[in-house]
Amino acid sequence: MNERKRKEEFQRKMEAATVIQRSWRRWKRHRDMLMDCSKMSVHKKRLRATQEEWERQIAALTIQLAWRKFFRRKLLRALHPNRRQLLMWDPEIVALKQQALVHYIYNEHIEAPFWHPTLRPAIRPLWTRFIPSAAAVSYNFAVDQYYPWMARAGAIPDFPLGSDPVTPAVIPATNSPQPGSVKSGCSERSSQRRAGSRAASRASLERGSGKN
Repeated sequence: MNERKRKEEFQRKMEAATVIQRSWRRWKRHRDMLMDCSKMSVHKKRLRATQEEWERQIAALTIQLAWRKFFRRKLLRALHPNRRQLLMWDPEIVALKQQALVHYIYNEHIEAPFWHPTLRPAIRPLWTRFIPSAAAVSYNFAVDQYYPWMARAGAIPDFPLGSDPVTPAVIPATNSPQPGSVKSGCSERSSQRRAGSRAASRASLERGSGKN
């Protein structure tokens, strides 16, 4: 009994498989025939088409291509400037990427993982306040090199300083050193030079007044 049921079930499966295969082959053959018929009809239609028909079709395809690829996109960009499609190779996108990269590199704040102590001010003795600065020393040295008569206390230059060449201005002699000079004192030789320069300047002034 069981063997008979098994044979009947096997036969039913075989019949179902045969029906499925037959339907599939019929549908595939019908589809191939439809494809062949459509291809043949298109081919015959193209053969029957004249030169004017060909030109009309080419013009229609050209218009469709221009509209889809250029004019429609241009219209969409004009109507919706914020909704236009941005491509990765657009110049604006490339510039924005470069600007974002530069901002990320140079404006990033990174906290140091170690401790930075607050340094206390240095405690210096009182006498360090009276030491002249390096800038003042270098400035005074330059003044002494380019204008040596300013470093000499009470020296009178050889050329007149006034606007009137007949009555030149006279600088009063002083025994105290100039504050711009770093020299604290003068030796006997420097005092003799100052006295000689005073005498020479007075003699030149007297000669000038005598001529006038």
